[in-house]
Amino acid sequence: MLFFRSKKIEMGFTGDEEVLHNFQTKAQLIQVNNKDHEKIRTVVVLPGGGQRGVVQMGVALAFEKLNLTTAVDAVVGVSSGAGVAAYWLSGEAATGARIGIEDMVKNHFVSYVHPLRIMNISVLETILRKIHPLSLDYFRKQRTKLLIGVTNYETGKEEFLDLKKEKDPVKCIIASVSIPVFAKNVVEIQEHMYIDGGPGSPMPISFAIEKFKATDVLVVSTRTLDYKPSFPRPIEWLFRQTVYRRLPRGVRDDLVNYDQRYNSEFAYVMGDKKPPKGVRIATIYPKTMPLTKASKNSKLLTKVLLASEEFTLKLFKQDALE
Repeated sequence: MLFFRSKKIEMGFTGDEEVLHNFQTKAQLIQVNNKDHEKIRTVVVLPGGGQRGVVQMGVALAFEKLNLTTAVDAVVGVSSGAGVAAYWLSGEAATGARIGIEDMVKNHFVSYVHPLRIMNISVLETILRKIHPLSLDYFRKQRTKLLIGVTNYETGKEEFLDLKKEKDPVKCIIASVSIPVFAKNVVEIQEHMYIDGGPGSPMPISFAIEKFKATDVLVVSTRTLDYKPSFPRPIEWLFRQTVYRRLPRGVRDDLVNYDQRYNSEFAYVMGDKKPPKGVRIATIYPKTMPLTKASKNSKLLTKVLLASEEFTLKLFKQDALE
């Protein structure tokens, strides 16, 4: 494991360091039109995390500066990770970062006045469509595929939408971030109802490996390695008896079993679960995480963003020198 401290924010790297080398090798092969790059199949996994997603945006900014974005065959984004990926692959990682540290901290988006509607998703939709619209033409021309996770509200099953093939990518992103308890948004897409991708697929590492036959997977976690999702028992019981009862059974089951499914996938990151033969997994993660899903401190958000970007730049440059 490698660590780096910046302005009291620590970032870390764990896993197979060969992943770093292979991303850079693939970028070089693509640059000279060498088809051998196809032997290296790279995927970046961006799980959710709300405002903690600035960690992922810092990595995206570093990839842009290192000219490594073209080396990414596919990105799988869930919840806030979907929005990060969309701006990154639209060539607007800096704009996405500005949204996270400026627009998303305003009271009209995040408010604790209504405990069961902390996030006003309609505000986010206005940002995506009018204030900082995505460069969709640029996005669709990129070689990188982008699949974002959503949860089918009727069945509770995970689904992944190919953003380049969808008529309204913004609506898909809104669906992926619509937390069922705290946002109260259900989004209709092609006659199906969807909510936040987190309940259905909190950490889609297995999906990324299987879908793209990946050889190299880079996970950008918004959580520390010692994080273990769990409700205190009295609170979990209270949620099951009140809030969860108003949700469809499939979604209720997702939320009740969230911890188990998250930890099962995170075992890849920790090295407790071996990936399939020929697959390498590495993770960039915050060693300390002072942010919550709904953090509104712009200065602290900026510190985390810059620490993540600086760490990623040094990480890849260090690998290039070895």
